[in-house]
Amino acid sequence: MLTALRKVQPVFAFVSEHLDEDVSLAALARQSGLSVFHLHRVFRRTARETPKQFSLRLRLERSAVMLLLHRDSVLDVALDCGFQSHEVFCRAFRKRFGVSPGWYRKRGFRAGADAAQAEAHAALVRSIGPCVGLMRWSEDGGSRNKMEYSITKKMLNPQPVLIVRRRVKPDEIANTLAQTLGQVFLHAQQNGMAIAGQPFTRYLEWGPGLLTIEAGLPVAAHAGVEENGDVRAGTLGCCYDARWPLRSAGRGARRGAAMDRNRRSHRARRAVGSLRYRSGGLSGPQGVADRDFLARRVVETRR
Repeated sequence: MLTALRKVQPVFAFVSEHLDEDVSLAALARQSGLSVFHLHRVFRRTARETPKQFSLRLRLERSAVMLLLHRDSVLDVALDCGFQSHEVFCRAFRKRFGVSPGWYRKRGFRAGADAAQAEAHAALVRSIGPCVGLMRWSEDGGSRNKMEYSITKKMLNPQPVLIVRRRVKPDEIANTLAQTLGQVFLHAQQNGMAIAGQPFTRYLEWGPGLLTIEAGLPVAAHAGVEENGDVRAGTLGCCYDARWPLRSAGRGARRGAAMDRNRRSHRARRAVGSLRYRSGGLSGPQGVADRDFLARRVVETRR
């Protein structure tokens, strides 16, 4: 019996290969062999968005890359991404990224990016976008991680990252990753930050019933980019640093913040020899992303 993910895999692939057109729901139903109604229901349960929303999101992400890398007019970009008019495209783009296409292009990569970083960004947007919300699904429908691990030990150079921190129960890890990684992915694109690698997860603390995890995304640089909401800028590598807002004001808060920094610094030094980073969508013990969508690797850093 096919799992929900297996049923809609042809749809993911078909949409990803036809980002130059607004694919109809009937055409997607033919690709999956399901009725229009059943496809809509299964797809939404799997991807947490409808097929039309999925297609629109990928086409907008493609258009954002084209605006940054190419000099085609905004109208040509809109037509190349399956939009029928300049007005419809601009309205959808502003709703997704918070600015007009013209301003997005004029601003460019806010933290700067060379040609190689720009091309890497484009390739990563294409590979991450279709599956960023699928971290909680496994191919066989099981809830346990049955994948084989390949471990490489090496020192990591300092890597700028965007991260979201959560404290969750073990059975909430996979769903949390599906939500937070999508949040970080969108934040990087909204702010014109060049993505530099596959998503990762860091397990900071294990306790009775709750875990502290960080889900994030490597970027080429984040200097000069304001943090927003839950998304924070940090650095991974031989040391770890992240900036978090104070919870209260006044001298007591400053003293508490200093103590927190000391504790985090101690934990970071201790963690360098033991924490594992898994790029390409680490989904924890409660489900994994589909093998056909994500390249997985495990990196263990040691001091």
